[in-house]
Amino acid sequence: MSKLGCSPTFISVVGNDSYGKNLRSMLSPTCSKNIHTLPEHNTAQCHVVFDRGGDCKLLIGDVDIFQEITSEMIFKHEEDIKKSPLLILDGNLTLGAMDTALETASKHNVPVFFEPTDAPVSIKPFQTNSWNAIKYISPNLLELKSIAKALNIPLENSFSTPIEEVVYIGQQLISYIPTIIVTLGLEGLVIIRRASSSDALYLPSPETSAQVQIRHYPTDRVTDLVNVSGAGDCLAGGLIVGMLSGLSEEMCVNVAFTAAHSALFSESAVPSTLFSKSHRCWGTPAKHHLLC
Repeated sequence: MSKLGCSPTFISVVGNDSYGKNLRSMLSPTCSKNIHTLPEHNTAQCHVVFDRGGDCKLLIGDVDIFQEITSEMIFKHEEDIKKSPLLILDGNLTLGAMDTALETASKHNVPVFFEPTDAPVSIKPFQTNSWNAIKYISPNLLELKSIAKALNIPLENSFSTPIEEVVYIGQQLISYIPTIIVTLGLEGLVIIRRASSSDALYLPSPETSAQVQIRHYPTDRVTDLVNVSGAGDCLAGGLIVGMLSGLSEEMCVNVAFTAAHSALFSESAVPSTLFSKSHRCWGTPAKHHLLC
Protein backbone atom coordinates (compact mmCIF):
# COMPACT_ATOMS: atom_id res chain seq x y z
CA MET A 1 0.00 0.00 0.00
CA SER A 2 2.88 2.37 0.77
CA LYS A 3 4.40 1.68 -2.65
CA LEU A 4 1.09 2.66 -4.24
CA GLY A 5 1.09 6.09 -2.62
CA CYS A 6 -0.92 5.30 0.51
CA SER A 7 0.22 6.07 4.09
CA PRO A 8 -1.03 3.17 6.21
CA THR A 9 -0.32 2.74 9.90
CA PHE A 10 0.83 -0.77 10.81
CA ILE A 11 0.08 -1.94 14.34
CA SER A 12 2.14 -5.06 14.95
CA VAL A 13 5.05 -6.63 16.85
CA VAL A 14 8.56 -7.78 15.94
CA GLY A 15 11.52 -9.18 17.85
CA ASN A 16 14.80 -7.39 18.39
CA ASP A 17 16.47 -9.53 15.74
CA SER A 18 17.70 -9.23 12.16
CA TYR A 19 14.30 -10.14 10.74
CA GLY A 20 12.56 -7.41 12.72
CA LYS A 21 15.18 -4.83 11.77
CA ASN A 22 14.94 -5.84 8.13
CA LEU A 23 11.16 -5.51 8.19
CA ARG A 24 11.37 -2.04 9.68
CA SER A 25 13.93 -0.96 7.09
CA MET A 26 11.53 -1.85 4.27
CA LEU A 27 8.66 0.24 5.66
CA SER A 28 8.13 3.99 5.68
CA PRO A 29 8.37 5.81 9.05
CA THR A 30 4.63 6.48 8.95
CA CYS A 31 3.90 2.82 8.42
CA SER A 32 6.31 1.48 11.05
CA LYS A 33 5.87 3.98 13.88
CA ASN A 34 3.36 1.73 15.69
CA ILE A 35 5.34 -1.49 15.39
CA HIS A 36 6.35 -2.64 18.86
CA THR A 37 9.74 -4.32 19.38
CA LEU A 38 9.68 -7.17 21.91
CA PRO A 39 13.27 -8.24 22.78
CA GLU A 40 12.25 -11.56 24.34
CA HIS A 41 10.49 -12.84 21.22
CA ASN A 42 11.35 -13.89 17.67
CA THR A 43 9.95 -11.94 14.74
CA ALA A 44 7.21 -14.00 13.08
CA GLN A 45 8.39 -16.13 10.17
CA CYS A 46 6.62 -18.31 7.66
CA HIS A 47 8.23 -20.73 5.22
CA VAL A 48 6.03 -21.86 2.35
CA VAL A 49 6.57 -24.56 -0.29
CA PHE A 50 4.64 -24.16 -3.55
CA ASP A 51 4.21 -26.53 -6.46
CA ARG A 52 4.80 -25.52 -10.09
CA GLY A 53 1.26 -24.23 -10.41
CA GLY A 54 1.67 -21.89 -7.46
CA ASP A 55 -0.44 -23.85 -4.99
CA CYS A 56 0.76 -24.03 -1.39
CA LYS A 57 1.84 -27.57 -0.47
CA LEU A 58 3.60 -27.02 2.86
CA LEU A 59 3.65 -24.19 5.37
CA ILE A 60 5.79 -23.96 8.49
CA GLY A 61 5.45 -20.90 10.68
CA ASP A 62 6.66 -19.42 13.95
CA VAL A 63 4.05 -16.84 14.86
CA ASP A 64 4.05 -17.11 18.65
CA ILE A 65 4.84 -13.40 18.92
CA PHE A 66 1.35 -12.56 17.68
CA GLN A 67 0.06 -13.69 21.07
CA GLU A 68 1.62 -10.46 22.36
CA ILE A 69 -0.74 -8.30 20.30
CA THR A 70 -3.09 -7.91 23.22
CA SER A 71 -6.34 -6.07 23.83
CA GLU A 72 -4.37 -3.59 25.94
CA MET A 73 -2.03 -2.86 23.03
CA ILE A 74 -4.97 -2.22 20.71
CA PHE A 75 -6.60 0.09 23.26
CA LYS A 76 -3.41 2.18 23.19
CA HIS A 77 -4.01 2.77 19.48
CA GLU A 78 -7.69 3.66 19.73
CA GLU A 79 -7.06 7.18 18.41
CA ASP A 80 -5.24 5.78 15.38
CA ILE A 81 -8.17 3.49 14.64
CA LYS A 82 -10.69 6.26 15.22
CA LYS A 83 -9.02 8.49 12.61
CA SER A 84 -8.71 5.73 10.00
CA PRO A 85 -11.00 5.51 6.96
CA LEU A 86 -10.60 1.72 7.04
CA LEU A 87 -9.29 -0.86 9.53
CA ILE A 88 -7.63 -3.90 7.96
CA LEU A 89 -7.35 -7.13 9.96
CA ASP A 90 -6.07 -10.60 9.15
CA GLY A 91 -6.69 -13.92 10.82
CA ASN A 92 -3.44 -14.04 12.80
CA LEU A 93 -4.72 -12.03 15.77
CA THR A 94 -5.82 -13.79 18.92
CA LEU A 95 -9.55 -13.98 19.49
CA GLY A 96 -9.34 -11.44 22.32
CA ALA A 97 -7.33 -8.93 20.30
CA MET A 98 -9.63 -9.36 17.32
CA ASP A 99 -12.70 -8.77 19.47
CA THR A 100 -11.16 -5.57 20.85
CA ALA A 101 -10.18 -4.32 17.39
CA LEU A 102 -13.66 -4.97 16.00
CA GLU A 103 -15.34 -3.43 19.03
CA THR A 104 -13.17 -0.31 18.69
CA ALA A 105 -13.94 -0.02 14.99
CA SER A 106 -17.65 -0.45 15.66
CA LYS A 107 -17.55 2.18 18.40
CA HIS A 108 -16.09 4.77 16.01
CA ASN A 109 -18.00 3.65 12.88
CA VAL A 110 -14.81 2.61 11.09
CA PRO A 111 -15.46 -0.05 8.42
CA VAL A 112 -13.31 -3.20 8.64
CA PHE A 113 -11.65 -5.09 5.79
CA PHE A 114 -10.92 -8.68 6.85
CA GLU A 115 -8.30 -10.73 5.00
CA PRO A 116 -8.86 -14.30 6.30
CA THR A 117 -5.22 -15.48 5.76
CA ASP A 118 -6.05 -19.20 6.06
CA ALA A 119 -9.15 -21.35 6.40
CA PRO A 120 -8.58 -22.49 10.02
CA VAL A 121 -8.35 -18.88 11.29
CA SER A 122 -10.87 -17.36 8.88
CA ILE A 123 -13.75 -17.94 11.30
CA LYS A 124 -12.19 -16.05 14.23
CA PRO A 125 -14.01 -12.73 13.82
CA PHE A 126 -17.34 -14.50 13.65
CA GLN A 127 -16.73 -15.86 17.14
CA THR A 128 -16.68 -12.31 18.54
CA ASN A 129 -19.49 -9.98 19.54
CA SER A 130 -18.60 -7.17 17.13
CA TRP A 131 -18.08 -8.94 13.80
CA ASN A 132 -20.79 -6.78 12.20
CA ALA A 133 -18.12 -4.09 11.89
CA ILE A 134 -16.71 -6.14 9.00
CA LYS A 135 -17.83 -4.59 5.70
CA TYR A 136 -15.35 -6.31 3.37
CA ILE A 137 -13.80 -9.78 3.23
CA SER A 138 -11.31 -11.18 0.70
CA PRO A 139 -11.33 -14.98 1.08
CA ASN A 140 -10.39 -17.71 -1.35
CA LEU A 141 -13.02 -20.39 -1.94
CA LEU A 142 -11.90 -22.61 0.94
CA GLU A 143 -11.94 -19.68 3.36
CA LEU A 144 -15.32 -18.54 2.01
CA LYS A 145 -16.79 -21.96 2.78
CA SER A 146 -15.34 -21.88 6.31
CA ILE A 147 -16.90 -18.47 6.93
CA ALA A 148 -20.25 -19.67 5.56
CA LYS A 149 -20.20 -22.64 7.93
CA ALA A 150 -19.40 -20.33 10.86
CA LEU A 151 -22.54 -18.32 10.01
CA ASN A 152 -24.66 -21.48 9.60
CA ILE A 153 -25.08 -21.05 5.87
CA PRO A 154 -25.83 -24.44 4.27
CA LEU A 155 -23.37 -25.67 1.63
CA GLU A 156 -24.02 -27.88 -1.39
CA ASN A 157 -21.80 -30.05 -3.58
CA SER A 158 -23.63 -29.87 -6.91
CA PHE A 159 -21.61 -27.17 -8.68
CA SER A 160 -19.89 -27.61 -12.01
CA THR A 161 -17.47 -24.70 -11.53
CA PRO A 162 -15.93 -22.83 -8.57
CA ILE A 163 -17.59 -19.63 -9.81
CA GLU A 164 -21.04 -21.21 -9.50
CA GLU A 165 -20.25 -22.19 -5.91
CA VAL A 166 -19.00 -18.69 -5.09
CA VAL A 167 -22.20 -17.16 -6.47
CA TYR A 168 -24.36 -19.56 -4.48
CA ILE A 169 -22.56 -18.89 -1.18
CA GLY A 170 -22.17 -15.18 -1.84
CA GLN A 171 -25.88 -14.63 -2.43
CA GLN A 172 -26.55 -15.92 1.08
CA LEU A 173 -23.54 -14.39 2.79
CA ILE A 174 -24.27 -10.90 1.44
CA SER A 175 -26.98 -10.40 4.05
CA TYR A 176 -24.20 -10.52 6.67
CA ILE A 177 -21.28 -8.82 4.89
CA PRO A 178 -21.86 -6.01 2.36
CA THR A 179 -18.85 -6.67 0.09
CA ILE A 180 -17.33 -10.09 -0.59
CA ILE A 181 -14.20 -10.32 -2.75
CA VAL A 182 -13.36 -13.93 -3.59
CA THR A 183 -9.95 -14.76 -5.05
CA LEU A 184 -9.90 -17.73 -7.42
CA GLY A 185 -6.26 -17.93 -8.53
CA LEU A 186 -6.08 -18.38 -12.29
CA GLU A 187 -9.84 -17.79 -12.51
CA GLY A 188 -9.45 -14.23 -11.25
CA LEU A 189 -11.86 -12.52 -8.84
CA VAL A 190 -15.56 -12.60 -8.07
CA ILE A 191 -16.99 -9.56 -6.28
CA ILE A 192 -20.38 -9.82 -4.60
CA ARG A 193 -21.70 -6.63 -3.08
CA ARG A 194 -24.81 -4.70 -2.21
CA ALA A 195 -25.03 -2.42 -5.23
CA SER A 196 -25.85 1.27 -5.05
CA SER A 197 -26.13 4.21 -7.41
CA SER A 198 -22.37 4.67 -7.12
CA ASP A 199 -20.02 2.37 -9.02
CA ALA A 200 -17.15 3.08 -6.62
CA LEU A 201 -16.15 -0.02 -4.69
CA TYR A 202 -15.49 1.88 -1.48
CA LEU A 203 -18.91 2.57 0.00
CA PRO A 204 -18.80 4.37 3.38
CA SER A 205 -22.28 3.08 4.24
CA PRO A 206 -22.73 -0.18 2.31
CA GLU A 207 -25.62 -1.22 4.53
CA THR A 208 -27.77 1.37 2.73
CA SER A 209 -27.30 -0.32 -0.64
CA ALA A 210 -30.27 -1.86 -2.37
CA GLN A 211 -29.65 -4.79 -4.71
CA VAL A 212 -26.98 -7.47 -5.01
CA GLN A 213 -24.43 -7.20 -7.79
CA ILE A 214 -22.08 -10.07 -8.73
CA ARG A 215 -19.20 -9.63 -11.18
CA HIS A 216 -16.52 -12.04 -12.32
CA TYR A 217 -13.16 -10.54 -13.30
CA PRO A 218 -11.09 -13.07 -15.25
CA THR A 219 -7.32 -12.64 -15.31
CA ASP A 220 -4.78 -13.30 -18.03
CA ARG A 221 -2.88 -16.59 -17.88
CA VAL A 222 0.63 -16.16 -16.50
CA THR A 223 3.59 -18.26 -17.63
CA ASP A 224 7.21 -18.35 -16.49
CA LEU A 225 6.32 -16.75 -13.17
CA VAL A 226 9.10 -16.30 -10.62
CA ASN A 227 7.37 -16.29 -7.24
CA VAL A 228 3.77 -16.70 -6.08
CA SER A 229 4.40 -15.75 -2.46
CA GLY A 230 3.09 -12.25 -1.89
CA ALA A 231 0.88 -12.01 -4.96
CA GLY A 232 -2.30 -12.30 -2.88
CA ASP A 233 -1.14 -9.63 -0.45
CA CYS A 234 -0.21 -7.29 -3.31
CA LEU A 235 -3.61 -7.91 -4.87
CA ALA A 236 -5.40 -7.02 -1.62
CA GLY A 237 -3.19 -3.96 -1.13
CA GLY A 238 -3.87 -2.73 -4.65
CA LEU A 239 -7.59 -3.28 -4.26
CA ILE A 240 -7.71 -1.36 -0.97
CA VAL A 241 -5.66 1.57 -2.30
CA GLY A 242 -8.07 1.78 -5.22
CA MET A 243 -11.01 1.74 -2.84
CA LEU A 244 -9.56 4.50 -0.67
CA SER A 245 -8.85 6.56 -3.79
CA GLY A 246 -12.53 6.43 -4.73
CA LEU A 247 -11.97 4.49 -7.95
CA SER A 248 -14.65 2.49 -9.70
CA GLU A 249 -14.83 -1.22 -9.03
CA GLU A 250 -13.30 -1.98 -12.44
CA MET A 251 -10.36 0.36 -11.77
CA CYS A 252 -9.83 -1.09 -8.27
CA VAL A 253 -9.54 -4.56 -9.79
CA ASN A 254 -7.12 -3.29 -12.43
CA VAL A 255 -4.84 -1.86 -9.73
CA ALA A 256 -5.11 -5.14 -7.81
CA PHE A 257 -4.30 -7.32 -10.82
CA THR A 258 -1.38 -5.12 -11.84
CA ALA A 259 0.11 -5.20 -8.33
CA ALA A 260 -0.30 -8.99 -8.12
CA HIS A 261 1.23 -9.46 -11.58
CA SER A 262 4.28 -7.44 -10.49
CA ALA A 263 4.71 -9.73 -7.49
CA LEU A 264 4.60 -12.87 -9.64
CA PHE A 265 7.75 -11.75 -11.45
CA SER A 266 9.64 -10.56 -8.39
CA GLU A 267 12.19 -12.47 -6.31
CA SER A 268 10.75 -10.89 -3.17
CA ALA A 269 7.19 -11.17 -1.89
CA VAL A 270 6.59 -7.45 -2.44
CA PRO A 271 8.49 -6.04 -5.44
CA SER A 272 10.36 -2.76 -5.10
CA THR A 273 8.09 -1.22 -7.77
CA LEU A 274 4.47 -2.22 -8.31
CA PHE A 275 3.76 0.13 -11.21
CA SER A 276 6.10 1.33 -13.94
CA LYS A 277 4.40 4.73 -13.92
CA SER A 278 3.20 7.11 -11.23
CA HIS A 279 0.71 5.50 -8.87
CA ARG A 280 -1.90 7.93 -10.20
CA CYS A 281 -1.70 6.31 -13.65
CA TRP A 282 -3.84 3.26 -12.99
CA GLY A 283 -4.40 2.23 -16.60
CA THR A 284 -7.71 0.95 -17.96
CA PRO A 285 -10.66 -0.61 -16.11
CA ALA A 286 -10.58 -4.40 -15.69
CA LYS A 287 -12.98 -6.37 -17.88
CA HIS A 288 -15.71 -8.35 -16.17
CA HIS A 289 -18.75 -10.55 -16.62
CA LEU A 290 -21.92 -9.47 -14.80
CA LEU A 291 -23.32 -12.58 -13.12
CA CYS A 292 -26.18 -10.99 -11.21
